[in-house]
Amino acid sequence: MDTERRHHPRYSVNIQVEITADRGKTIGMLVGTSLQGLRINTTTLIQPATDVVIALPNGERVIFLAGVVWVLDKSKRGIPSYLAGLKIDSVSVGGKELQDIAEREALLQDLLVEVDG
Repeated sequence: MDTERRHHPRYSVNIQVEITADRGKTIGMLVGTSLQGLRINTTTLIQPATDVVIALPNGERVIFLAGVVWVLDKSKRGIPSYLAGLKIDSVSVGGKELQDIAEREALLQDLLVEVDG
């Protein structure tokens, strides 16, 4: 019985991001991505069902509008650390929203090349 519900492959990345939520801004690490979701590590707890803006600090200013779906507390020895899964609602590059899957796939490939290169 296949229990995998994902429709798109996931990729490991390691990109610093700026996270903006209703309680302010924090820095985190984007550690996983797919066409529909993101995984981030952060030292700030962001509750599930919170809407966030994830900004990549590159020249084109990539912005993800997403909702937090789940959070795992990975804190150790009093040092806060959280892993969060986010569902992407929209993606913008340079102020232009990406409208179709092909544009998102191209962005994903660009991110993977930046990480590998």
